[in-house]
Amino acid sequence: MGLVNICKAGLPSIDRALVSALVDRWRPETHTFHMPCGEVTITLQDVAMILGLPVAGRAVAVNPTESQNELVERYLGRTPPSLDRPRPGLRVSWVRAEFNKCPEDADEETVKQYARAYILSLISGVLFPDASGDLYTFYPFPLIADLENIGSYSWGSATLAYLYRSMCAACRRQSDQSNLTGCLLLLQLWSWERFPIGRPDMVKLKYPNVEELEDERDRPTVGLRWVVGMCTRRAAPARCYEHFTNEFDLLTDDQIVWCPYREERVCPPPLQDTGVELHWCRRGRVHNDWAQKHKSFVDMWEAKEQHVIMEERPYSHANYMDYLRCNSYS
Repeated sequence: MGLVNICKAGLPSIDRALVSALVDRWRPETHTFHMPCGEVTITLQDVAMILGLPVAGRAVAVNPTESQNELVERYLGRTPPSLDRPRPGLRVSWVRAEFNKCPEDADEETVKQYARAYILSLISGVLFPDASGDLYTFYPFPLIADLENIGSYSWGSATLAYLYRSMCAACRRQSDQSNLTGCLLLLQLWSWERFPIGRPDMVKLKYPNVEELEDERDRPTVGLRWVVGMCTRRAAPARCYEHFTNEFDLLTDDQIVWCPYREERVCPPPLQDTGVELHWCRRGRVHNDWAQKHKSFVDMWEAKEQHVIMEERPYSHANYMDYLRCNSYS
């Protein structure tokens, strides 16, 4: 519901120059942005606080055993039009036209079909967008079929992992035509929380009294305060890529919000290498059983609560140097 509330209030326009400047400071070896005064990255806590996505839960992995048309007909009750060229996916325009507004007299099954179409637009359009921007992937259908259990998956960790992999791929590309995928909404809102660069002018409005909210799911997320519906703001002045790179070059330690949700600082946990092969999986391989292919990593995720690192030591230069040495070994 946190993500739904943000989308309903109005999504901010993506600042492509800001995003490009950030990606140029991304390092796939450490999965961090390298700034002049240190490293900073998007964490699972950021995903939970900004977008309100669940972090605990089952790994988001699926092995579609049916064709695209079979899945669409089963879960949406429609036959999708064929594409001009053989690409897996549903046209965004078709989904929006077919499921624009649920009829008031719709039966229960029809309501479920409209609900799945809306959830598909959130997952495929906001969290895991296609590089072309005009297609929704059909992979989530087996996961969103049972509307009661959608929340049992760790959508937050999947969103973050996909954004990491997208930035790893983008920072290696040489072509001017390369597109960055991943949840750019998360990346931009996170950068506004962390840096004074590229932020829109904003006057924060008072949230409703949380104690008076009828539904816990309506509690405002951190990301909600940046969208149009919750604040009075003027768009940031248009800036080109060079302006952002220059501002990042001059960024100082005291300008970065290192811990936006808590006061204490802790040193980073020891690095555990997840393997470079995760960078090279391709969504186009429809018949791969990703849950089986990456079983070792899925097993690690399922056992995550047995390996929680409780760090109470304050940040120090020695901790930071240990962290850098661990990363250099990977």
